[in-house]
Amino acid sequence: MKKVFLTGVSVAAIFAAGPAIASDSVVTQDGLSNDATVNQTGSTGDTDSTVTQIGDNNVAGVTQSGDNNNVTISQTQSFVSTSDDPSNSATVTQEGADGDLTILQEGNNSASVTQDSGSVDDDALIAQLGDDNDADLTQSGDSQATGILQVGIGNTATVSQTGAGTDPAIPTVEEVLTGEADGAGIAQLGNGNTASISQAGINGGSGILQLGNDNVAGTNQTGTSSSSFSGVVQTG
Repeated sequence: MKKVFLTGVSVAAIFAAGPAIASDSVVTQDGLSNDATVNQTGSTGDTDSTVTQIGDNNVAGVTQSGDNNNVTISQTQSFVSTSDDPSNSATVTQEGADGDLTILQEGNNSASVTQDSGSVDDDALIAQLGDDNDADLTQSGDSQATGILQVGIGNTATVSQTGAGTDPAIPTVEEVLTGEADGAGIAQLGNGNTASISQAGINGGSGILQLGNDNVAGTNQTGTSSSSFSGVVQTG
């Protein structure tokens, strides 16, 4: 097992790229049971964190504060895991405005994302390819956009948004994949999928697309606005 722990201070010291308030982090791991933890909480923003892991049973965690931060996590398998446990796990916490997040996972994966009340105009995309994937995304700030794409069998996706949106619309598939619209979109292609979207703010737009059998979709909107609405399409 290889473990990597990085902070804004350590990255600046290693690469001599400048002060700790604007440090970038790049982690690349190839093999099994790798662990990468990145902490950029002392930054005022404009930091990038990229974690690339190739193999099985890898863990990646990123925590950021400040504005204009970006996170990209890519986890791909070197072979198909037979374990019942998630082959890869990704956890991200962001606080700040205009943050971007992308998680790409292959295998039996688990992804957990929190963009809290201090976050505004953040975008989040989780794409999972494989079986028994789980995605949990919580956004508490205003004008947030999130998209979850799952391809496989037995996937579960949960989105919770409590802030207000400024662009109420049912996201298209393209907007789900690119995070262009305020609101939440879930696209699931496969069998036995479960999707749930909860929105407590005004002007919330949500869309769920499921293609396959035995799918379950649920939306919950408690905000008061004539422009809050949701759409669900199930063809299996």
